Amino acid sequence: MKSCELLKLVIFTGYLSSFAFAGPSLADLQQVMPKNPERPYLHFSKKDLPAMRERVKTEPRAKAVYQTLLMESRRLLDTPVPLEVPRRFRGISPYFEEEPLGDYVSSLGRNCYVLAFIYQMTGDEKYARKSYQFAEALAALDSWVATWDKFPFLYWSGKPYGAKWNEDQDNEIVYSFDLDTAAICRQLGATYDWIYPALNEYERKTLRSALLENGILRVRGNYDYHWWAHSWRTNWLPLAFSGLGIAALALYPEDPQLLDVVEETRVRLNRYLEEAISLDGGYQEGVGNWSGSIQTILLLAAALKNVSEGKLDLFKHPKLSTTIQFPLYTFTPPQGSVPFGDSFEPLRGSWELYNKLAEEMKSPHAKWLAQFFHSPDAGSSSGDPFSIIWPEAKVKASLPDMSQPMSMHFRTIDWVIMRASWENVNYPLLAAKGGVLDDPQHGHLDAGQFAIHYRGEWYVRDLGYMAPSDFGYWDYRRRFKDYIHANSIGHNLVFVNGERQEHGKEYFAKVTLFKTSESQDYAVIDVSKAYPGKELKGWKRHILYQKPYFIVLLDEVESARGSEIAVRIHPGVSFSLNKNYVWLKGDKGTMVALPLSAEEITLKSDRHPILPRQRDAKLSWIPFYDLVIKASSNKTHIVNVFAPVEDEAEAQKLSQSSKVILEGNTLNCQVLYKGKQYSSTFDLSGTTAELK
Repeated sequence: MKSCELLKLVIFTGYLSSFAFAGPSLADLQQVMPKNPERPYLHFSKKDLPAMRERVKTEPRAKAVYQTLLMESRRLLDTPVPLEVPRRFRGISPYFEEEPLGDYVSSLGRNCYVLAFIYQMTGDEKYARKSYQFAEALAALDSWVATWDKFPFLYWSGKPYGAKWNEDQDNEIVYSFDLDTAAICRQLGATYDWIYPALNEYERKTLRSALLENGILRVRGNYDYHWWAHSWRTNWLPLAFSGLGIAALALYPEDPQLLDVVEETRVRLNRYLEEAISLDGGYQEGVGNWSGSIQTILLLAAALKNVSEGKLDLFKHPKLSTTIQFPLYTFTPPQGSVPFGDSFEPLRGSWELYNKLAEEMKSPHAKWLAQFFHSPDAGSSSGDPFSIIWPEAKVKASLPDMSQPMSMHFRTIDWVIMRASWENVNYPLLAAKGGVLDDPQHGHLDAGQFAIHYRGEWYVRDLGYMAPSDFGYWDYRRRFKDYIHANSIGHNLVFVNGERQEHGKEYFAKVTLFKTSESQDYAVIDVSKAYPGKELKGWKRHILYQKPYFIVLLDEVESARGSEIAVRIHPGVSFSLNKNYVWLKGDKGTMVALPLSAEEITLKSDRHPILPRQRDAKLSWIPFYDLVIKASSNKTHIVNVFAPVEDEAEAQKLSQSSKVILEGNTLNCQVLYKGKQYSSTFDLSGTTAELK
């Protein structure tokens, strides 16, 4: 056998091994699927309806959601179906013109979906007839693709890891199926299944034709022309394939040959779980995109399990159980999340997401997260039918017990979370990250980034997702250079003579040490390889959390003598610079940031101007400050102590009593805090520093 053929065999064998949990083959799939299922069958069956109807009478949350959907449906009965299709934009950027077509398409999809569900719940055919009117208008459209997902725009938005764009080929230039299309496929597929009994044959064919022409057949048989179809670490793959798979499942009785689409969906989602979910359950794109990705996988998995009567069970994939750790350990009290990458500060996810994980994985931790979305208030309810379709998990909610650490190092993505309590807002929480800078879709140039959360606020913040954003923010050729949120200068990093981090697989930071105990957490992040290396020759960031009180950061920076070194901090609260410390004042607490070094430190405040290239956008500012040092040797050590204090008198006392002593390969940081002397000695010898 030739070497190239052997290599292909090895690759193919490895590819197959990743599908250990993919289940039976296509031939086996055809055997386990019911031959003539009675509708509805996609998400629930007739035998499930009595329990669902009882649920909305006896369970407060289900009742609130049902009342929301019922009132919405009654309003829709009198709502005319707009038959004049709005225009697409006419200029060069959808961000500078209104594009009502997208709102038109999404409203049609939502309306027919809600009405179809209420038809099943009430049995009243008037809801089915109105649902069909909205669905018919949706079926009459030539495309369900959003304007900004057409070729002239989406082509420039990124080269996700795993796509052929990262290789020699550049043939993924078909944009006939996007996230909006996938959403409509999910909604219209369910609508078709739910109102099927009330339709005549022509009406059924109308909706079936639309799902085929605007959804399934735009992808079936030409997967490799769509960049998302093999981008194993981006949220597009699960969102797109879940829509595709549900549409194919919805048409299965009339088109059994579409099982090849179901199988393609199932196999690719299995590989996605293998590659996108890290060893400890982490997800490189961040918690926000994790929640959307996993929720759509659960939707498809539940449909497969339901239709096959449990014979096809994607829930058995071990990564679905492991990945619950990601939103759990990135949780910030009282109800928030670590916003690294394109994510946000509020807790991400939904009741449907965490409740389904709790039920299928028998996870008390997922149930604990679900409680934050359990409000029975109809005004704040999500209005999602799956709040009713999926029963509340019977598992009892709880946090990890004392045998499990509160802090976590997500090893594959190199995120570190340090905490002293799950729920006590009076204890600081620190998040930091290393990782590879190869994600142009939702990652930032932020290797070495850290942020500190205290009393419900980010005292040292990560900027997270830029909102509002613009087309350029999604342009991988410009984004990291032009946008503060993604650029390294918008993060809490170190800069030598202004040198910034770069994008690419060759740029990365590595967590070389992580230790956690009841009294201390300690991590070392080597960030040296995240920069081109022209000015910054080396940088290690040591992070010590003296639980539950204060945090010590030691930056060990290598550079040429005379270089200007800046340690940048973006406060998330109001702040003022004093001679020897920074005063941080939040709504419910105060903190001091105390810089310490053998070198002379200058504190400078500045701000980033933000003006999205979008219609009617307004200028805003993001403040920050720098600790600036002129390097007197080729290695510089800068310490930052972050400690909650009651007032500025305590801050001044802390400043006066704290110091660092550098002797050879050891650095000692002494802090007198709340009447107790703390001494931390860092061993700087060798490739990996240790805390003594």
